Amino acid sequence: MAFDEWLNALGPGRRIKQPFRSNEIDVEARDTDPPVLEHVEIAYRGWDGPKGEHKDSMGKYSACVYPLDNEEPVRSCNEVEVAKLLRAHLGYEAFFLTTFHIPGPWRPWTIPERNAPRWLRGLDDKIHKHPYGLTDRGGMPDVVAWDPAASEPLTMAVFVECKKPREKIRKSQEQWFAAALALGIRPEACTVAIRTAP
Repeated sequence: MAFDEWLNALGPGRRIKQPFRSNEIDVEARDTDPPVLEHVEIAYRGWDGPKGEHKDSMGKYSACVYPLDNEEPVRSCNEVEVAKLLRAHLGYEAFFLTTFHIPGPWRPWTIPERNAPRWLRGLDDKIHKHPYGLTDRGGMPDVVAWDPAASEPLTMAVFVECKKPREKIRKSQEQWFAAALALGIRPEACTVAIRTAP
């Protein structure tokens, strides 16, 4: 798979390359410039069904959406839909990685970060030890996808941070990507999926 082609899996939405910059980091405090990543817009119909309880949607509530493919789960989110797109169009393993309680309907596309593949946990450990990296845990992108047939999955992995329009970028998120790129992850393998309305 060519890294300049995999973004097609996320659909035809507007794309723009721009700095992945957190306002939590002062200009003088940065070890490096913010990473410049492709930002891709994905249009969803917003969820207008029952709000439900926190455990039903990880507390996303208004951030929930209807699925792009009209399949399960009926109430979805940007992260689950990105994992579904990458599986469907690339044939990759793809998961929404989280530290929160996973709603039952989202489990086929979601795993706890602690259950991430060994190679991904190894990368995360290196990132946290890198000078550009984080002083605490966190920062891993929402969705990671990889070729299950690859002998070295990291060489073909792609990393997607999911955001809503104008959502703030956390310090840990900028630092994670900055360290990942410094460790040899290609910028073309990283993107930001922006949830928009149709």
